[in-house]
Amino acid sequence: MIRRKIPLSEFLSTVRIPVFAGIIYFLCFQPHSRLIDAVIQENAGSNPSAHRVITLHNATKRTFSYLIEPLFHDTLPEKGFIEPGNIARFTKGNHLEIKLLPEETGLMYRLYPGEDYCVQDLGVEGQRIFKNTGRTSKALCLAPFVPSPMKAVHRMLETAGVNHDSVVYDLGCGDGRIVIAAARKYGARGVGIDIDPDLIRTARLEARKAGVASLVEFHSQDIFDADISDATVVYLYLYTDSNRLLRPFLETGLKSGALVACLNFMIPGWRKRLVSSTEVSTEDDVVDDVIYFYQR
Repeated sequence: MIRRKIPLSEFLSTVRIPVFAGIIYFLCFQPHSRLIDAVIQENAGSNPSAHRVITLHNATKRTFSYLIEPLFHDTLPEKGFIEPGNIARFTKGNHLEIKLLPEETGLMYRLYPGEDYCVQDLGVEGQRIFKNTGRTSKALCLAPFVPSPMKAVHRMLETAGVNHDSVVYDLGCGDGRIVIAAARKYGARGVGIDIDPDLIRTARLEARKAGVASLVEFHSQDIFDADISDATVVYLYLYTDSNRLLRPFLETGLKSGALVACLNFMIPGWRKRLVSSTEVSTEDDVVDDVIYFYQR
């Protein structure tokens, strides 16, 4: 057998590709793999199923019963109850379709994994479920942020007779457009309250842009912790149940003669206080907005 001596250049060409491929893998993919492993280990130290749990807190002074509707055909409705101050945890990992019993209201709630909820007592109107804003907060999410149409904002301010002596409060102020518009057009003072700190930062920025930062202020806090005693006009764009929950707070916190303006959702039980309502045409002309005015 003839042994042929392999030239060094030919030898390098045979090993060059696999060697270079190994170097590239080590430099590019190994750090990424280590990063993924670190994330997995970090998550393993916490409760891996915590984000799948639904918690429901009984914030009332009486026991309430509930009925969970089946999500699948092969399961049956599930009944249960929660005593005052107690918390129920649902760990199945699916959303829940739940009713409060007795089923007089016919309301069905959908609760989602990873979220906290509580049951509040609305007096003669019964009990309702509200979403909490976070695990470390008792503040309630009274409505998602949906900006008020500017046509409705200007109509509300005009109808309420806002002027430079007015103090306008927006409970659930979002981006602050109501109190900013009141300050810019009428020179009114304004206070915006919202539980979302990101929206409060946006509102403050918009106030500076509008040149009215000296006339308005914004607070990231629970509405129920706010002092509204100096308000002459209060604006609400919340759900009916949220307005119902706020009603005792408004009755005790507002001074006599203050106006409360609600966009599209009335305050149950305040019919005698309703002084006027006005429609505002929407841009798509499908359903007009309605503003209800109440006087304290």
